[in-house]
Amino acid sequence: MFDISNLPRKLDDWELEILFQILPQDKPKYNAFRKNFSDFFLIGTSRFGEGNYILANKNDKVDLTAPASNVFAAGIVITDKDKYDITIHEVFENQIEIDFISEKNKIVTESEKIIDSKSYSNWKPGDKSPFSNSNVREVHLIKNEVVIAVCSDEKKIWTYDASTQFNFVIPLTNFYNEIIRVKGERNPETALKPKLLFEKPEMFTDEEIGQGFLLYNKFMKKMNIDYSIFKDVEKQKTSFWDKIFGRNK
Repeated sequence: MFDISNLPRKLDDWELEILFQILPQDKPKYNAFRKNFSDFFLIGTSRFGEGNYILANKNDKVDLTAPASNVFAAGIVITDKDKYDITIHEVFENQIEIDFISEKNKIVTESEKIIDSKSYSNWKPGDKSPFSNSNVREVHLIKNEVVIAVCSDEKKIWTYDASTQFNFVIPLTNFYNEIIRVKGERNPETALKPKLLFEKPEMFTDEEIGQGFLLYNKFMKKMNIDYSIFKDVEKQKTSFWDKIFGRNK
């Protein structure tokens, strides 16, 4: 947890060092995001109290009615004294929401030494999931370049984009709705239960997940994709899907 006894304040160097473990310096988008921590102040806790914080301009107030923005980065950092579960959200109206949970329910201190860290930011095809070291289902839109990763154990979906080196954590509901559209599923027992993607993954083919993401991304614009590659894709032979979705990888 962060010390909130004297706010507003800038985050200390050792607090930043821990946060930066899930914002890799060698990846441009994550490195650029680090600048926000130089500009913003820790101004208070958000909706969920201790462990859920807001960074903003010094004189801003916490807006408890503001919706949570999308996840920008998430991971765990292990020190010689504690383990921290961290989620950093996208900037929304000049504020950043951060979940910073201490396993031992204590305030992070300067004396802690970082032992290890794992995050979605550093994931690449072929890796296990960062939190549980579980197998990851990989749907390759473009072999080893544009990949949708699904981890049932962690109940998480994220993208891998080799061109930007940015991995986006996908909220489940809207993405699932697009998969259902592709699937043509009308049974409410399936259509209205997004968690089935994790609980019964065998119900959904790679093709359905891939096409669902293409539809989702058209509106959400999370990745720059050349859609001409996928034009009239449903009319192509199965071998085309084998090529696009990276089967026999």
